[in-house]
Parts: sequence; structure tokens; C-alpha cells
Amino acid sequence: MPEVEHNILTGAQLHSSKVVTFTGDPASYVPTEAGILVQCLTAPNAGKLYRTTGTTAGALMSGSAADGQAATVSIGTITTGSAGSNAAVANSGTSSAAVLDFTIPRGDAGAGAFGIRYTFSSSTSSGPGAGLLRLNNASPASATQLYVSETDRNGAGIASLLGTIANGSPIQILDESDPLAFAYYTVTSSTDNGTDRTLAVTHVASNGTLAGGVTLTWGLTGAAGSSATSGFGFKYSFNSTTTSGPAAGQVRLNNAASASATQVFIHETDRNSKAIASLLGLITPGTGLMLVSESDPSLYAYYTVTSSTDNGNDRTLAVAHVASNGTLSGNVTVSIAGGGTGGVQGIGTASPLNSITPLAANSLYVQRTTVLSDAQGAREVVWVATGTTSASWVVASSSAIRRNSTSNPNTVVTANFAGQFLINYAVDIYGNSTAATLYVSGSGATSWYAV
Repeated sequence: MPEVEHNILTGAQLHSSKVVTFTGDPASYVPTEAGILVQCLTAPNAGKLYRTTGTTAGALMSGSAADGQAATVSIGTITTGSAGSNAAVANSGTSSAAVLDFTIPRGDAGAGAFGIRYTFSSSTSSGPGAGLLRLNNASPASATQLYVSETDRNGAGIASLLGTIANGSPIQILDESDPLAFAYYTVTSSTDNGTDRTLAVTHVASNGTLAGGVTLTWGLTGAAGSSATSGFGFKYSFNSTTTSGPAAGQVRLNNAASASATQVFIHETDRNSKAIASLLGLITPGTGLMLVSESDPSLYAYYTVTSSTDNGNDRTLAVAHVASNGTLSGNVTVSIAGGGTGGVQGIGTASPLNSITPLAANSLYVQRTTVLSDAQGAREVVWVATGTTSASWVVASSSAIRRNSTSNPNTVVTANFAGQFLINYAVDIYGNSTAATLYVSGSGATSWYAV
């Protein structure tokens, strides 16, 4: 077998390699040394190059593209794995034609939203069983009613929380296994049927098909309000101490058992060192309050707020327990929904007196009227509820608006009559005198209520 030595001069370096030819079966060829190139001269391996890996028979490794086609790599299937599982890739092809199949874990369900967990039922009839949520139409875009159990799928009674969903609230049903499947509505009315509620809704947007576990979330609005702000959550670290005076970034309960807690102690600085006193000021009596573990959303505590006290650097929220599960620890999200005691209850052409039951005292109703003898045509009359009966509506817009510089006009400004407006202008967090609170006088003439 002829042996040829090739010498190549590269710069100042002399490189040398050997190329040996042989005939016959490569498996029978015995190399004289390792690390040299050998070429077969006979069929069916004629022209193929090998590199020797040793000095025993067949100690050859393919070294030429002439051996066959270049190796290929392609993407096969992409599968969504369960939350918390490991990412994985497997080759369902061959070593020369790899087909890579990927398994990518799904992210954990977000813990930042205020939501109630249900099982979606495809039935379109009212009267959902415990833990179920239904629509009155198989197509979410055509649904005009939601049927919601007052018990969530974990067996918790949440009637008082559902009671914070006010007219005008934005409401969303989100599929927990497919975040692209959702239905978004605004609420026009709520009817308590005893063990479940019927929410009359107007469709806004929807996508996909709802099935299995879903989360029902709603926006922040007054208990009788029609305008709404999306719900949101505050990031805190849960502290197991049961005394007041939480440190910056902490939230505490006044009892080690969430179900027995009657107060929530929350600092006005969140765990990201953000000052949120003005945001915590949005928490009013009737607000739904949810503390949920960010590492395990099945650990939570639901309350409704009965009062809020500003202690300077922190707040004490008096609460009524609604439902809870497990023991909170570590990072938690504190979310709020509902609440408030006023707002615009509705707009119509007829007087609400003796025909509409106020959802709350101090709620407002705008009556649009047409005066034929008036060149202005349509006018608006504002009514305010001084109580919670249909006879408690009084005309409010006939009086002049009074202004006052104190934080609360009660006992400071005497109203001329029940249902009078007063606007309190205050300095906002940026130092601008643009923030305002609307008050309305009660039946006692000297009692003012924030709307």
C-alpha cells in the first residue's frame, strides 16, 4: 500500500500529514498508526476517506463527506407541559437526520389578580351547582347572563364577595389551562337567587372556548358605581406577627388563623419600596380584599373591609372573613375589588322615585328629560339616594354646588337640605390642587357622605 506524506508550510510552521490508500474491506484494514488519513480504492467504498483511531483491524472513523448526505436537524413537535415540570427535548429522528421534539412547561397561574375559582359548565341554564359558573349561551359573544354559584370550587362561601360586583364593573372569565381563552363583559345588574347569582352582562370581547377550571375576576368600582377602574394588586411579604405596626413591605393579620382575623395591618410602602398610601386610600368599607400566596395560589384569604384607619406609615383595615385556605407565608399579593358607597347607579328618562331601589345610600341617578318649551331640548336632572328604599330619591341638581377646604365637611358645613352636593378640593400627591371628593348631604342636613 503506497503511503504519501504531505508537508504544508504555513507561515513559519511546517505541518505534516499522511494519506494512505488501501484496497478491500475497511473492517479488515489494519492501520499502521493512529491519526492518519486512509482512502479506500475498491468498491463499494471507493473514494471514501477514513481517519485511523488505532492500530487494530477496522480502527477507522469516517472522515469524508463522500460517506453520504450531511446530517440534518429539524423541529418536530412542541408540547406544553404542566406547570412546575422540567423542560425537555428528545430526538425522534436519527443521528444523521435529527427531529427534535420540545416539551415546554406552562407557567404557573398568575397570583396578582383578584379572582374566584370556578369550574366552567357548558350548560346554558340557570341554577348552577356549587363551584360552577355558566353562561346563558354556548357562544360567549352572545351571552347576556352569567350564572355564578355563591360557593367556589374549593367549597368556600363567597356570597359577600360577589355582592361587591357593582353595575358597570368590568368582569372577566379566564380559562386557567389556556390563557388565550377568555370572555370579557360589563355588568348591568346582579340578582341574588339564594345559593347563586345571575349577572346580567354586556359582551365586550372574547376568544377561544372556555372549559374546566376558570377564574372570575372583576374591576374596581363603587358599590353603586357605573364607571370602573381595573382591579390591581399590591406586592408584600407576609409577616406572621399578629401585632400592629408592620415594617415597610409587610402585611400582617391580627390572628395566626386567617379565618379568625378581624384586622389586616398593611404598610404604606410595598416590598418594592414603592410608596402607595394614595392607592391604599382607595380601600373603603365594602371593598373585597384578597391575600394570595405568589408561590402557591391555592393559599389565600378573602375578606370584606368594614373600615380603614391611616396610622401614618401603615393602615389598619378592619375586615370580615369570607373564605380562606391554608397558611400564608413569604411573598403575597394583596388585591382589591368592589367597595365604595356611592357613584352613578344609572341613567334613564324616567324619574327613579318610587320606581328604582337604590343599591346604596348616596348613589346617584341621572334622569335625562326633554322640555318641549325649552330651546335647549334635553336636560339632565341628578337624583341622589338618601337611603336604600325606592322612596328615598331626592333631586340634587337644583341646588348650587358648595365648596369647602376641609377633608370632610361633616359637622363643618351645614347643608341647606338633604341631597345637596359639596365638592372638597384637595392637593394631590404631586402637589396639584386638582384632586376632588364629591360629598352629598344626608337626611339629617348636617351629615355629609363621600360619594
